[in-house]
Amino acid sequence: MPDDFWQRPDIRNALAAWDMGAVVRGFRQFTGASQGAVATLVNIDQAEVSRLERGRKRLRDRSQLLVWAKALGVPPDLVTAAPANASSSASIAVLLGIPLDVNLENVRILPSSENDALALDGQLIDLQRRDNAGGANVLLADARRSLQSAIRAIAEGLTSAREVQAHGAAAQLAQMAGWLSLDGGRPEDARRYLGAALYCAHTVGDLRLAGSILGYLSLTALYDDAPTEALALARTAYDTNRGGGQNPVTTMLATRLARALAANGEAAECRRLLREADHHHETFNQICAVPVWLDYFDEPELRAQQGTCLMQIGELDEAEAHLTAALTLCRDRGSERLRDQVNYCLRLADIAVAKGDLDAACAQAGTALTINRTISSARMTANCSDFARRLAPHRAHKGVGELIEAAARPH
Repeated sequence: MPDDFWQRPDIRNALAAWDMGAVVRGFRQFTGASQGAVATLVNIDQAEVSRLERGRKRLRDRSQLLVWAKALGVPPDLVTAAPANASSSASIAVLLGIPLDVNLENVRILPSSENDALALDGQLIDLQRRDNAGGANVLLADARRSLQSAIRAIAEGLTSAREVQAHGAAAQLAQMAGWLSLDGGRPEDARRYLGAALYCAHTVGDLRLAGSILGYLSLTALYDDAPTEALALARTAYDTNRGGGQNPVTTMLATRLARALAANGEAAECRRLLREADHHHETFNQICAVPVWLDYFDEPELRAQQGTCLMQIGELDEAEAHLTAALTLCRDRGSERLRDQVNYCLRLADIAVAKGDLDAACAQAGTALTINRTISSARMTANCSDFARRLAPHRAHKGVGELIEAAARPH
């Protein structure tokens, strides 16, 4: 390809935004090549090229970009490390795989005033409160609208200070959207949101938030039965946060790493991280401010994470004590932690099964089923069904049979 093609403004802008669909269209118009010929260059199906050109498929990592760049002969200096253009809003949209389709008449842009931080905190606190109370299924649309308003704020051409603030807002809201997607049973969406969140957090140099997002990615891998990947992500998250100094985030990330270690059968190292989590909780949570986006990680959550780790490495009595303490703390705080109560009851039910106490297992799981019918969490509904399936070999037990029937009823 002649150099003047790659110097065209439309092609340079498309490459900067990782919009390979636009690059391929321009390439084919200039050369007369068919979609099939381009597909042969990249060793993919013609249908994939068509989806790329129509915007139905986007590049989401640099390795994909490099494959296309090599195949089409893109000059190396035009291959960017991250998607970008005049503003980075397009970069975030590319990472999310969604258009900037916000109707500005219906979505409030983050206000350009000294109260911006308080406005963002209010949005996050409201989303977290509603998530704690009722699960994620009905909240994702709200989180998405708030996130897109932050992206559009970036696109409006902000001052340097305002752009940093808007990137920080996008990072926090994308992390929340990632969690809501995970709880809503949509792991691929969760990865997209968390990838965009990580990009924004690194853009503003927030190592604590970057570590937290990597911790969520580790949890996503655990839920997807990929313990090796979960461990690599959890280690990176823990190391990333160390660059930001000791703080309350360290407590949470120590438990994320402990969870991944437990899933990989590394019991001794898991216990060491649990001790570290206790130390950080007692030391730094008393003297350091807790970010709003970490507000969910409190005493009951810490005890529940410890209990889950201990359960996974076979320390059932200790696990039961921690999970019982977490459940008691949740109940003491009223109806705000209903999803957590479902989760903790199911873990206690698993412990009861492991101890051979089917009556206790059915009692805990029955409570979980009852509460779950009042909330909206695809993850908890799936967990209830999975537990009922695990009890199938014990169907002859009266309580087990009744529980399996109850779990099969429509939610």
